Amino acid sequence: MADIKDIKLGNTKYNIKIPSSRVKSMADYAKPSSKPSPEAIQQSDTLNAALGKLEYKADTDQTNILYALQTGANNLLDLSNATMSADLSLTVTKDGNSYVVSGNPSTSVQVTFTDFVPCVPPTGSKIAVVGCPSGGSTQDGYSLRGYLDSFWRCTDTGSDTKEFTTSSINKIVFYFVGGKRYTNVRFTPMVVTEEVWNTLGSDYRAPALPNSDLTGLQAEDRAELVELVDSGAKNLLQLPPISTWTINSNITATVSGNEVTVTRASSSSTAGVEIPLTQTIPTNTWVVLSGCPANGSDTTYRIDAFDNGTLIDASVDRGTGSTAFKFSTTTQKIRIRFAANTSYTNLKFQLMLCTKAAFGVSKAFVPYRPNYDLISYLAGAGGFKDSAHGGGIANVDLNAISVTSFTAYNNPTNLPTGLSGWCYVRTYVYDTNGALQELFMIRTNPVSYFRIKSSGTWSAWIQTSTAS
Repeated sequence: MADIKDIKLGNTKYNIKIPSSRVKSMADYAKPSSKPSPEAIQQSDTLNAALGKLEYKADTDQTNILYALQTGANNLLDLSNATMSADLSLTVTKDGNSYVVSGNPSTSVQVTFTDFVPCVPPTGSKIAVVGCPSGGSTQDGYSLRGYLDSFWRCTDTGSDTKEFTTSSINKIVFYFVGGKRYTNVRFTPMVVTEEVWNTLGSDYRAPALPNSDLTGLQAEDRAELVELVDSGAKNLLQLPPISTWTINSNITATVSGNEVTVTRASSSSTAGVEIPLTQTIPTNTWVVLSGCPANGSDTTYRIDAFDNGTLIDASVDRGTGSTAFKFSTTTQKIRIRFAANTSYTNLKFQLMLCTKAAFGVSKAFVPYRPNYDLISYLAGAGGFKDSAHGGGIANVDLNAISVTSFTAYNNPTNLPTGLSGWCYVRTYVYDTNGALQELFMIRTNPVSYFRIKSSGTWSAWIQTSTAS
């Protein structure tokens, strides 16, 4: 016969059958005068081991239930709609749930996946990237990496030990150390929680969004957000007149809105088009530069940004958008760069500079549009705002006004020589290269001027009236 012992761990009760003929009463073991026999000690150890296994199982069940409730998924990584970019020295073939990579890079290179739903660890849990084939190495081979933006958060080299993080992951990288030949390296990437890894291991599971019933609603919300961002003042880059640009020899450029068309004759040296920003991008704001045509590289063409004469390394765009960066000064410049010994005809650059948040929602190009503040000034009182009643836009370059308007400005740049203070300016815009401006100074020095823009170049101001 066997005795049934009820053992309760948390909210779960387990029944253990213990042969009554082999286990003495626990009260006997408690007698001060008794000494447990070796058999009794062995049986007690067996019981304790069983209890330990049951406790571990109960804890595992509890964490798995918590995980299921919080995510509804065993694999948080869905790359089905992700954007993949790979170094030219690598070939990547998708094979079911895997990516097979071969190549012989001379320097360290990578395959990068972005634009997927970020992998967020459930409350109280950690996540890791898994799916690197065995034999990987961060120092002398290949590895699978998880990033949050430009920050490296976790790595898998194919070993049984995984690196877990409490951070979200929104970029996946297959990393290859240079100077080695790689043949058919097969990655099957997933992002899993620590609980799932400990329970289910590395067997591949299809991705699923948390609470998949909401997927349709999420897609609708995102579409509406994309429409809202792309229809607003997303592009912060208002290009100044082409007459202010520095265009190297062997290059011709034309501009229409934010689209710059460039023809580059072959030359033995690097060359480019430098565009000074007369409208300052706010400093310490995360922005992304984009607009380089596809197939850009350091050996063909690219675009980048300069801060007070210094190249911002993170600003380089080779065709997929730069990483996020910040300007630290108000002396800012955008450059279109061509490598030596290259030639191109009518290559189109759609220049866009937007916040990191806006670029994360939509990477689609949109031209520069006035922001809400400027539109409010232009719309107030029939398109006019009087600075005497709280208006007057500050920090404006009169050369850069690109919309027909009648507006009050507070000490703008490119006033007639010797003038300062606030003024009224009426601008008539024909197109990017043609416009007319009338300027009125009526408070301390009542005078008026006019000038025209032809072929993208403003004429000198001509005085049309005096105080007398």
